[in-house]
Amino acid sequence: MLFTTRLLRCFASLAVASASSFMRAHPTTETGLHTGDKPALWIDDTAPAAKALDEHLQSAAYKELHRPALTTSAMGLFGGEPGFEKAHRVWVDPDRPHMKHIYNQTPLAKNLRYTRYGYFKRDMHLLDIDKLVRHARMLPTPNRLLTDFLYQRVPLPDKSCAAILRYQRDQLTLVADWQRVASFQCAEEIFERMVVTNIPPVDVGPETHAEMIRCCAVCREWDKGWNVYLQRAREMEADTAGDAAGAFTLNTYLYDAVLELCVACQKPSHGMAIIAEVIQRHLRPRPSMLAKTMILVSMAAEELQKTPAAPSASASGETAEAASTSLSASPEALDGVSGVPATWEAYTTRGLDTWSLFDFYSLKRSSECIEAYMRMCSMLKMPTLVLEALSFAEGAQIRVSLECYQWALYSIRHVPGMGDYIIDVFGQLSQRGLTADYLLFTTAFLACATQADGELALAVYEQFFVHSDVNPTPEMALLFLQACATCDNPTIQMYTSCEAMMQRLEEVGSIVDSILPIYDQCIELAAHVGAVGSAYGKVKKLVSYGKPLTTRILNSLLLANAQSAEGSLSMTSDVVRLYSLLGIPFNDDTLTCLRMCKDAHGTSTEVDSFAAAIEAAQAIAPSGTLGEDAETTIAETPPHRLRQLKTEWHLRPRDTVLRRFGQHTKPKGREDVGSMLGSTIPFGRSPGERVV
Repeated sequence: MLFTTRLLRCFASLAVASASSFMRAHPTTETGLHTGDKPALWIDDTAPAAKALDEHLQSAAYKELHRPALTTSAMGLFGGEPGFEKAHRVWVDPDRPHMKHIYNQTPLAKNLRYTRYGYFKRDMHLLDIDKLVRHARMLPTPNRLLTDFLYQRVPLPDKSCAAILRYQRDQLTLVADWQRVASFQCAEEIFERMVVTNIPPVDVGPETHAEMIRCCAVCREWDKGWNVYLQRAREMEADTAGDAAGAFTLNTYLYDAVLELCVACQKPSHGMAIIAEVIQRHLRPRPSMLAKTMILVSMAAEELQKTPAAPSASASGETAEAASTSLSASPEALDGVSGVPATWEAYTTRGLDTWSLFDFYSLKRSSECIEAYMRMCSMLKMPTLVLEALSFAEGAQIRVSLECYQWALYSIRHVPGMGDYIIDVFGQLSQRGLTADYLLFTTAFLACATQADGELALAVYEQFFVHSDVNPTPEMALLFLQACATCDNPTIQMYTSCEAMMQRLEEVGSIVDSILPIYDQCIELAAHVGAVGSAYGKVKKLVSYGKPLTTRILNSLLLANAQSAEGSLSMTSDVVRLYSLLGIPFNDDTLTCLRMCKDAHGTSTEVDSFAAAIEAAQAIAPSGTLGEDAETTIAETPPHRLRQLKTEWHLRPRDTVLRRFGQHTKPKGREDVGSMLGSTIPFGRSPGERVV
């Protein structure tokens, strides 16, 4: 029993057991890929497609279709004959090389009668809907596309149904979150119409279910994806288990979609159950599935960090909920995952096992896999593994994305003495074809702030931030200020850099209001470097913004006055009056700073009476103290939790070509008319203009 629990606990031993049992059941393999006595260890359901693609690329037809265009001399023309420098090329469908060009040949007479699918509706039986969706220019909505094909009595195989739903999924990603409800209802309606249509024959297979689950992932519709569509796929598989002809087999494409749903809806335990089930079904997982599993492990680790009090209870509760709500996950897979206590060690084991499965199944690691692994190791607090992954990617010549560097800087934030490494990372970016964005700068300043390394923050600011076209965000400015304010020996140079960044931030503006903490840190830094006039100006600016003054800010102002050569007794008196005027409470630090001011600039009766009042309050207090200023708390936000301010353009090159051959999708509106001259607006379009 102990052995089986240990076996089900980690994915590596599970994969080994699955492969050995499959090898015993299938002693030799006779597949098209490799014939011979090589034992089969798993089912690779991507192999036939890869083999077909490879054969297509090697075929004579492909070489014939991709010949270079005829040169002038080969065409028998002498010199540059205008218009005939190159032979006219048409795009030919590689599958049916001699079919009429149906997709993106628009009638040249700007005649819009036939622009929906091509010249004649009767050719719709020849169309490959998947290619139509990928290449055609003026397509109707997915719903109408389905209607047209059904009305023409075109039989739809699984691939075509999946293509229509993939088209709908593209439409879903194009719109903003709040507009997705209606589009998702369209996707549900398309799926339902496919299911209920039997003339023409419509085959709603695993790929179609996978696309529907991906639609649910885009809209974060967990219940529908997990309890409706995945459940329906399992029922279909159970129903068609007997007949070999119409077999409905769950493949890795579907499981990949389910894992995408788990990642989008943040359901780590369900995702673990799915990947365990894939291994137990003797399927060879795809690299993207293992990458998603590592992301799920990082999410689970994040959950454990949020609830340090009872981590195992909460996580096993989630697993129990997974087992109860999912009739759909296979019972043995869920048993295997729920039998494991969801502890830090278990998640670490699972995550590292997932990384080793790439080697076990001999899968190629992509840059997404490297990024997922680095994110997982960062969340599991393993900075060494993160840096090893970077060097591994370099050795394996895998392109490293900017996110990888963000996770690298985030993971080393508690490791002392990594300043040179951080500078090196910024210096290498341009050679690798990357440009530092605001997230990378924020993460770098976070590392500086946790190490209280103001000199490193200043170096990053002066060498890289100033020369980049990046605007500061409130989070970045606050971390930069904290790094400079908490370091051992703050300098005037740091203070001027911080002031410049704050000024830039105020020019740019932000939707997030971090004025109070930013100014608080800035006044504290001014106190350390003894810039009393500047600190007082900051206090006045803070009041002009309508923000309340705190004890900590006034204490910093007193400290600045004490440490500055330009400080004075009158400034001390002014600050003391502020305490009494605004009713701001004082504490032990107030008394300390006040004594420093008295030592530096002398005293007066007003200052003495205020100090006496503080001492009297201390004597009355039960603990004998009035408390101290709160320490600086540094928000250690991981890069994926920071505000994503980059605009995502969901445009594909095809969308920019829509207005080419007179094919406007809809006629111009009235507001598109450029000039208003001669219109019937009284008095013309601007005052003083008269059209006579």
